[in-house]
Amino acid sequence: MCEQTGDELRGIARRIAQAGGRMYRVGGGVRDAYLGLPAKDEDFCIVGFDDELISRVLPEAFAVGKSFPVYRLRSGGRVYELALARRERKAGSGHRGFAVEFGQEVTLTEDLVRRDLTVNAMAIDVLTDEHYDPYGGLDDLKRRVLRAVSDAFAEDPLRVYRTARFAAQLSFSVEPRTSAMMQRLTGELETLSVERVFDEFRKALRTAQPLRFFQALRDASALFPHFGAFGEEETFQRLKNLLAADATATKALQEPLSDEAIFAMVLLSLARDEDAHAFCQRMRVPELWKTAATLLRQPLFEENLSLHQRAERVVQRIRKLERCGLTIREYAHIRAVAEGIAQGWTAYAWLLDVAEGLRAIRGEDVMRENPALSGPAVGRGIGQRRVAYAMNVMGIRYGRDGSVDVL
Repeated sequence: MCEQTGDELRGIARRIAQAGGRMYRVGGGVRDAYLGLPAKDEDFCIVGFDDELISRVLPEAFAVGKSFPVYRLRSGGRVYELALARRERKAGSGHRGFAVEFGQEVTLTEDLVRRDLTVNAMAIDVLTDEHYDPYGGLDDLKRRVLRAVSDAFAEDPLRVYRTARFAAQLSFSVEPRTSAMMQRLTGELETLSVERVFDEFRKALRTAQPLRFFQALRDASALFPHFGAFGEEETFQRLKNLLAADATATKALQEPLSDEAIFAMVLLSLARDEDAHAFCQRMRVPELWKTAATLLRQPLFEENLSLHQRAERVVQRIRKLERCGLTIREYAHIRAVAEGIAQGWTAYAWLLDVAEGLRAIRGEDVMRENPALSGPAVGRGIGQRRVAYAMNVMGIRYGRDGSVDVL
C-alpha cells in the first residue's frame, strides 16, 4: 500500500473514530499481508456505527447491496468498500438463508466469528496498526492449514467450494474437522447457483495448484453433484497427471497457460466425450472454453487421411485456435502431454511456422497474381494458397504421378 493511500485511509478512519467508531482492515487483505503477497482485495469493517452514523459522518459514501449494509467511498482516485460490523444467524437453507443483524453494539469479535476460515478472520486497526486474531488465524497460516472459525461454517454450502479454492490458491491443507463439515454440507450443494460454483472453479483454475481444489473436494466426499465426473479413480489419476504437466507449462512455454487451456486439460481427464459434454452443459461453460476443450480433445490427424487432407486439417485447426483464444504453444503443449510425447511441445513447433505464414497470405496477393478472380473465387484462392503453404512447411510435395510423398 502506497503512502498516499495509507494517508487517505487514516483520514477516513479518524473521521469514524471521532464519532465513536473504529475502522479495521479485514479478510483476505490481512491474510495476504501476513503471507507477503500483494493484496488483491481490501475489505474494511466499521465497528460502533450504524447506517445513520455512516450517512452523517461519511455523507459521500453510498450504499450497495441488499442483504447487509456495504458502502463505497471514493477518495483520492480510489474506491473503498466499507461494511458495518454484523452478526448472522441461519434462517433458511442454502447460501442465502441467513438473517443479518448490524448496529453500534456489534463487536469486532462477533463480526469475525461469522467468517469462514480462521486465516480470513483477522483484523488490523487502520489508525493504530494493532492486530486482532481472536481465532488463531496466524498460527494456522504458519501451519499452512485451513480451519473453520466455528461450527457456523456448516451453515453455508458455498464454503465447501470456497475452502477447496483456498486450498488451491494458498497451497494449504484442509484440517480434518473442517473437511468433515464440508462433507456434511454436500446435501445442500444443489441449492447453489451454477454461476457461484463456476466462479469458485474458475478462480481455482487460475491458481498454481488447481489439483488441490479437486483433492480437497475428494477428501471431503464433496465432488458430487457438480464435479462428480472426476470421482472415478482412473479419471482422477489422469487429472493428476495432466495438471502436473500444467505446473511445468510456464517453464516450458515461458508463459502461463490461459484459463481456456487449463480448463481443456481438466476436461481431457474425462475419457468419454459424453461426460465432457455433460459437464460443460451442467456448469454452463463459456462457448470459447467449450470450443478450446473440443479442439484439444481431438488429435490433429486421424488415420487414413491423405497428406493434402492433413494440410487442410492443419489450416482449419489453426484458424479455430485463433478464434477461441488458444495459442499455438498452448495447443502444442497440451497435445504433446495428451499423446505422451517426451519431446514436449517442440514436437509441434512447426505449427508456429505454419501459423505465421498463413497470416501473411492476403486476398490482394491472390488477386495480383490472377486479376480475373473475384468474390468467392478469391476466398477459394486464399484457401488453396494456405493449404499449399502448410504442405511446404510440413515437408510435403506432390509427386509426378499425383501421389504424395513425405520428405
